Amino acid sequence: MKISPFLFAGFLIFGTSALRGETPTVSSPSNSNPIPSAFEADPIAQRVADASPIPQAPVSDECLTCDNKWAAFWNQSTLTGDWCGLRTRLQESGITFGGNLTQFGFGIDGGVQRRVLPALPPGNNFQYTGRGEYETRIDLEKFGGMPKGTLLIRAQQWFGQYGNVTPNVGSFPPAIFAAAIPPMPNDPGSLFLTDFFVTQPLSKNWVVFAGKKNVLGAADQDDFAGGNGTSQFLNQAFVANPAFLLGLPYTSFTAGVVSPRDWGGFSAFVYDPQDRTNVFFRPNDLFSKGVIVGGEVKLKTNFFSLPGEQHIGGMWKHVATDGPWFSHSE
Repeated sequence: MKISPFLFAGFLIFGTSALRGETPTVSSPSNSNPIPSAFEADPIAQRVADASPIPQAPVSDECLTCDNKWAAFWNQSTLTGDWCGLRTRLQESGITFGGNLTQFGFGIDGGVQRRVLPALPPGNNFQYTGRGEYETRIDLEKFGGMPKGTLLIRAQQWFGQYGNVTPNVGSFPPAIFAAAIPPMPNDPGSLFLTDFFVTQPLSKNWVVFAGKKNVLGAADQDDFAGGNGTSQFLNQAFVANPAFLLGLPYTSFTAGVVSPRDWGGFSAFVYDPQDRTNVFFRPNDLFSKGVIVGGEVKLKTNFFSLPGEQHIGGMWKHVATDGPWFSHSE
């Protein structure tokens, strides 16, 4: 039966709170950077103040890899070294390379031994999945741009078993979330350009951004939960609000503003509802399917003398669709 197209307009409100006895140390080498990438990890720009930059190659006249000094291999700040000085020269010119490879091996012992539903395979299962992220950051100030402006270019891929053992678990939030992104289950090993966007701080309290970006980190992030499933928690329920993730395409064109403040901060953004995971955005059809508008406010708290946060945010969708979906695939 064909469902006639209709105009879908809705409003989604999400709110979370976090209370922690001690602020954990978060390591996210591919997703963290100072002010230039504030929105990428947290739209309230928490990482404007807290993030650590991508490890820099040691500045030295001595080339460890060229001299084949294996004893120094374990002490160098980057896996592949300084590339005989090329890495340092590129960084001084404003071009930094980074990336990570995460491998998952999980098994389920016991469980239901026969398939109950087609989408839920049985237990007694072990799966392997790998996920890679590769990125280039360009310091736009070195190329004549405004101070601290950054262009981020990132590609992602997965290989092995898509989703790992998530279908065997039977839970609604994916148990091994990072093994299911990018959400292209029929393309193992394929590289997808998921990020190509500019972040430009205008001042300490105002950061603007625009370009193609993946949805992770768009909102509802804090020190306890967040990331992309490789740096903090595996389960999607602790990565981002499921209702929020359903409201946006995995990667598409977005633009907005972030305003970090001493008391917390706020953000606002617009999203093209078309999922552009497997294509680059075309200027002639941006927002041709509608628009998604959202925002969030964060308030720092200190209940019981423990640091925490309260979040409240919402999204409004104005999208023509053939069903109760939130985004369009290309």
